[in-house]
Amino acid sequence: MLRHGEAQHDDALILHARPLRDADLIVTWLGRNNGKCSGVAAHARRSRKRFEGGLQPGMIGRLGYQERPQRDLATLADWHVTQAPGRVVTTMPAFAAFGVIVNLVEQMSMERQASLERFDLATQTLRNLETIAPVTVLMQFLAAWLRACGFDPFGRLCVRCSAGFGNRAFFSPAEGGALCDTCDRRSVWTMPFPVVCCDAAVSMQWPDTPALRDFFRVGIGQQLRHLLGRELASAAYWEMVWQSSEGRGTI
Repeated sequence: MLRHGEAQHDDALILHARPLRDADLIVTWLGRNNGKCSGVAAHARRSRKRFEGGLQPGMIGRLGYQERPQRDLATLADWHVTQAPGRVVTTMPAFAAFGVIVNLVEQMSMERQASLERFDLATQTLRNLETIAPVTVLMQFLAAWLRACGFDPFGRLCVRCSAGFGNRAFFSPAEGGALCDTCDRRSVWTMPFPVVCCDAAVSMQWPDTPALRDFFRVGIGQQLRHLLGRELASAAYWEMVWQSSEGRGTI
C-alpha cells in the first residue's frame, strides 16, 4: 500500500509517458508492489541524469518516487533501467506485438492494485519477444493475462448452461467463453470455437495455425473490446501481428 510523503522504490514496467509543459513527463507504470501508478518526472525531457536509460514504454527497471498528500500524481525521483526489451525488437510483427502487450497491460490494470502474477507475466512476455515468434508470444500472453484478470475463455463447459460441448462449440465474446450448440442458437453473435484451445490452455503451448490466429484475432479481439467498452488503442498493431507471416510453426 502506498504511504503518502515517504520515498519509495519499486520494480516497474513503464507503460506510458506523455509530455507535460516544456520539459516534464507524466509517466504511468506497473509496479511489482504497488500496481499501476502515475507520476511526474520533472525535467525528464531535457536531462536524463536522474532517469537513466529513458522512460520509454516497455522499459523495465527500478523506480524511485514520492507520494504527495492531496495529489493524484507522485513525484518521480530516479530511475534505473535493468532491461530494455524494446531495443532488441527488430521486426515489425515483434514491434506490433510489443505495442499490443504494453497497451493491454495499461488498459486492463487497475490503479494501485498490485499483482505479482500479472507483473511477472507482463515483464517475462516482453522478454520472450527477443527469442520467440511474436504470434506465439501474443497468444500465450492473451490466454495467461485473461486468466490472471479473472477471465478464462478456454473452459470445456458451456458458459451459459454448464453442459459439455464435445467437439462442437461456439465462442461468445460477450459471454467470455464457449457455448454449446443449444445455447448458441439463442446468441446474437458467435464464431466457431477451436476445441484445441482447451488443451492448449492447460499446457500453455499454442500452435501457430490459421484457425487459432483467426480465433484470437476476431474472437479474443471482440472479447477485449467488450471488456474494455471501447476499441483497442492498439488496433492497428493488433491486425499487423495476426496478418504477419513471421514465426509459423510452434515453440
